[in-house]
Formats: sequence, C-alpha cells, structure tokens
Amino acid sequence: NVVIPVIPEKLNANSLQIFAKQLSSLEQAYGDINRLAIVCNRVEQNAEHRDTIEEIKSAYSLPVFEIPKRTDLSQSIGEGVSVFGFGKENQRVEDARDLFNEIADLFDETFEKTAPEEVEA
Repeated sequence: NVVIPVIPEKLNANSLQIFAKQLSSLEQAYGDINRLAIVCNRVEQNAEHRDTIEEIKSAYSLPVFEIPKRTDLSQSIGEGVSVFGFGKENQRVEDARDLFNEIADLFDETFEKTAPEEVEA
C-alpha cells in the first residue's frame, strides 16, 4: 500500500509520472502495489497550486487530499508538540483534525480489506 505525498508545484506533478513508472516496475518483482491516495502537502492559495492539483486529480483516479501550508504546524514541530496541542484550538486545527481523520478512515478501510486471514494454531 502506497500513499504518495507531493507539494503541488508543476515540477513535482511531472515527477509523479516518473514515480508511477517506478511503481509499475516494482510490481513486476513484488506483485500488485495498492495506490491509496495522493496527499498534496503545504498547499497554498495560488494559481500554480490550484492548477497543479486539478492536473493531478484529472490524471490519477485516486483520492487527493489537500493539506494547507500552516505556520502553526511548523511551529508545533519546532517545539516538539502536536499541532492539536499547540496554541489555542481554532477552526484551522479542527479542519486539520477532520482531514487527518478522513485519511485515517481510508487507511482503516484499506487495511480491513487487506488484512491477512487469521490462522488457527
């Protein structure tokens, strides 16, 4: 199972094509690789990021998650605490919590489907 992180800039979107080919070559040796999602990280509200995300969505039939660029995330990492415990609770923190829960739900669904069968001893 693979989650593909990318910063939504033109060069990185082009790199996704190269990465997809590399995954395909790995499948020849290891079998099917389940591509779960693409996570666009450090998303800014500008034309380049919006356009690149749209290109990614149209090129891949995968869920695409968008994690906005956040100074409070960088600051919390610098202080060694979770973003959820950093500073006051606000709507951006709640939005992040909802997004991370959505990604976790995707993992839960995937791993329930792909969990190995239990074997009796």
